[in-house]
Amino acid sequence: MKSIDTPLIGAVYLVEPNVPPQRQELDLTNIARAGMNLVVLWPPVSRWDAHDGVSIAFDSIDRTMDTCAKLSLRVVLELEGQNPAFQFAPDARHAPDRAPLSDRARHWINYFHPRVAEEIDEYVRTVAEHFKDHPALWAYDLFNEVNFHSTDQYTQRKFHRWLAEKYDRIGQLNHVWGRFYSSFDQICLDNLDAPYSKWSSLRPLLDFEDFRADAIVMLVRRWADVVRSVDPHHPVIADVSWSMTTFDTTMLGNDDWKVAQAVDILGLSVYPQSWDVRLRDNPCAISQILRGGVCAGNVSRHRPIMISELQTHNQTALARGSSVFDEIRLWTWQAFAHGVEALAYWKWNPFTRGFQVAGRGMTGPDGQPNDRAAQAAECAKVIRQAGKLLIGRTVFDSGVAILYSPTCDRFTDLILPDEPGLYRRSLAGWYRHLWNKGVTPSILQPQDLPAAASRDTKLLIIPCLAMLSRQDADRIRRFASPTRKIIADGRFAIVDENGFAYDQPPGGLTDTFGYVETDFLSPYHDQGSAAGERFSVITLTNAQAAAKTRLDHVLAARSEKTLYLATPFGLAIDNTRLAGIVDDFLTPQLDRRCEVLDHSQDVDVVISHGPGVMLAAVNYSHQPQQIRAKLDATAPVRSLWPGTHYKVDRDHDTTVIECTVPARGVAGLVITDEN
Repeated sequence: MKSIDTPLIGAVYLVEPNVPPQRQELDLTNIARAGMNLVVLWPPVSRWDAHDGVSIAFDSIDRTMDTCAKLSLRVVLELEGQNPAFQFAPDARHAPDRAPLSDRARHWINYFHPRVAEEIDEYVRTVAEHFKDHPALWAYDLFNEVNFHSTDQYTQRKFHRWLAEKYDRIGQLNHVWGRFYSSFDQICLDNLDAPYSKWSSLRPLLDFEDFRADAIVMLVRRWADVVRSVDPHHPVIADVSWSMTTFDTTMLGNDDWKVAQAVDILGLSVYPQSWDVRLRDNPCAISQILRGGVCAGNVSRHRPIMISELQTHNQTALARGSSVFDEIRLWTWQAFAHGVEALAYWKWNPFTRGFQVAGRGMTGPDGQPNDRAAQAAECAKVIRQAGKLLIGRTVFDSGVAILYSPTCDRFTDLILPDEPGLYRRSLAGWYRHLWNKGVTPSILQPQDLPAAASRDTKLLIIPCLAMLSRQDADRIRRFASPTRKIIADGRFAIVDENGFAYDQPPGGLTDTFGYVETDFLSPYHDQGSAAGERFSVITLTNAQAAAKTRLDHVLAARSEKTLYLATPFGLAIDNTRLAGIVDDFLTPQLDRRCEVLDHSQDVDVVISHGPGVMLAAVNYSHQPQQIRAKLDATAPVRSLWPGTHYKVDRDHDTTVIECTVPARGVAGLVITDEN
């Protein structure tokens, strides 16, 4: 695996045939003058320079790369993720069977068409061979904002092979799906969601979503292999959008954890104020996006994380509510505080044409850098001066992790078409409850649990996990111990991964949690005890009733290792009674070697270890805010941001820091012996 040796910060730069070379050189010079050291370049070929205007050529890209080398700008060449015509699919080659069959495809190319696949390989190889020795080259971005959806014949054949590997025999698939095929090649992608078929099983749809995630990894691995066959020295990157823990994964089809396995560096696209997302005043939500992305790539897979695209300004020329003001500073430092090691703004200039014309950018239409560029320059100065202090950091999670299951996420949306996102809202509620306490929890998938058990994870939160496989139930059971506790809430483990109902929920975990679910009620007539109007009626086996409802039902079942709430607490974290039950179990489990002692809900406070111990804060309030934290180190304190006001109180092995974070400002303090 290839690492990042110094923090990188820069911008995406589009090489456009309508922008003269003199302007392009001035743009890159301005990027370097802003103190940036990174450019993400697209496209990596300039077909418009070819004698026929269609073939692969490099004239404009060579000139741009040479300018970047002269300016000491490292370059990421973006291979796929924008307009395929500029990349591997000039329109002269297009034919109807090369197009995907989909109402959700982001690109108009069918990746599994045999000839298209060959042409992509040829394009990737040609780019890598041309640039592998260029002094400006730093990495290849194989696939920007990974996505895949099609039901065409080539994808269908690939799906057949995927199913045959999973199920081995068609009879096994028929049993799970509730279908009656005699061979895998009879399966059609256009009837997986037939209304009455869904009455028998949701597994066909869940299998297709699993296949989409695996198909993306197939593509990334294939292109990575092509690059590495030519250039084994430079890292390969693939980017996901936001964090899959925060939005409907069926939109793009990706699994962040799987993508991370296929690359050297995992990238994230983060747009806090675009595409119906409005997070300008929500530091906790942005914290969850960053934490989810970092955990997908770094916690279990040890991949460095970069922000491949960070929003700079308006979505389009006339978009409402998507402008960016002073947030560049906040979003940038928040990313590095959470362990991101490289960051590229989308993008340097506003769009000069197309759907987003006059949108985005850190300059005026004439290329003159504006206030957003000035904020980025301020960040670049601090980040580059911090240097290796920002490399290899691990966020302190207080020993707490939240379990996320993409399968349960999709299952919940399928059975709640009129209430999409309930599972994700439940998880987000738990994240916010912990974040309000100054805890920045890890986010894990079930396959991460064995590794988590060997680390310092002492408390596992399992929100609203209605679908749970027997294998994952066994992982949860093995995690629980006298020193490792679990909190789960309703409904929990009522069906297995194939959608078959367990006889005695929670499936495979009755002995661990000490109860059996016997009924589910909505609405529940003790409203103060039912989050989201949902309540699971349970009978205790070997647990104790920690609380009951006014109707004498068990509200909370507690054992030595576990706490179960009969309602989805993440949907009602403001319920003081439920919060009190949770905190009574949760608080004694927290690792207090480091601790956020005081902060407001307008401030994201992150403690991390790496070179030294770092206390980072981002204040979204329009008023200065006080934070106070205990850190497990006593070396000298170094302030990364000039003008930060703080006080230090030392004990024999700890340091308590009280810091004033400016209005709409940031702070970064590192306890370290390093200069």
